[in-house]
Amino acid sequence: MQGDGEGNFKVNLTIPQDAPTGRYLLKAIGSSGTTASVEVTITAASSQAPTPEAMKINRTRSTGEWIGLIVFLSGVAFVGTLLAWSRKG
Repeated sequence: MQGDGEGNFKVNLTIPQDAPTGRYLLKAIGSSGTTASVEVTITAASSQAPTPEAMKINRTRSTGEWIGLIVFLSGVAFVGTLLAWSRKG
């Protein structure tokens, strides 16, 4: 399986009809060791196929999440700069 330039990939997975119900963890491991995982729950079999719209993942971020991320990264950059300056002196 190959991902695109952003690391996205698509896999069609067929779950056997006699698979026991319960929670399962699906994990993908890249050649560099990067992992992605998702927990799925198998319930009673359905006669309907999932629609592409139902399979979309919401990847939007709220304003608060963006602010938190910017503050965190700014703090990391600041501490990194301080450490770099302290090594020069």
